[in-house]
Amino acid sequence: MPVDFVLIQPESPGNIGSVARVMKNFSFCNLVLVNPCPVTDETRGFAMHAWDVVKNARVVKEMDWRKYDLVVGTTGLKGRDKISLSPEELGMKIGRGKTAIVFGRESSGLSKKELEKCDCICHVPTSEDYPIMNLSHSVSIVLYELSKASGLTEGSKQIAERKQLSTLQNLFKGVIEKLNYSEEKAKLVYACIKNVTGKSILSKNEASTLIGMFKKIKETLKS
Repeated sequence: MPVDFVLIQPESPGNIGSVARVMKNFSFCNLVLVNPCPVTDETRGFAMHAWDVVKNARVVKEMDWRKYDLVVGTTGLKGRDKISLSPEELGMKIGRGKTAIVFGRESSGLSKKELEKCDCICHVPTSEDYPIMNLSHSVSIVLYELSKASGLTEGSKQIAERKQLSTLQNLFKGVIEKLNYSEEKAKLVYACIKNVTGKSILSKNEASTLIGMFKKIKETLKS
């Protein structure tokens, strides 16, 4: 299951090492560091025998959101606009394709704007008294669920490509425009459809079927 684990502006050298270590525990090796803090001896100390994961990490200034077929954002907080999946649900739904699982800053997580760019959200259920987990701990839970589900049938499906999702979203907009909703209502309906399809993590066949259906609906509304 080729998945990039993306850390957005990690603030602690030790956490980078801890994330690399737990990735290697579960046989994942694709680490992406977006505008990170310096990698130091502390990083190496926490990474232990996973120093190769850190050395081979791709370091970039900005996240390339469009590069992936599926981008999963993570948050420790409930009540976000997008429908969230548990790590177990994510493990059961994720399939083959260019996938990124994105983790935010230790101090503030992913911004609202960054979460909006994600296709779906993964939330680790935690105590309401103290919901925010250490970065490497949350990564380890997601890794465990992905590893546990990797041998199951659904995990082998080919997920929809980014081009298909873009086509489908444009069709959503086109159909909604034909329904004469108010601007506010149209935004709500569009966000709802995006949430539902995002949480579903569509396969290529499912996306193709929906594209055909929405094209037919759009043509019917023209007549």
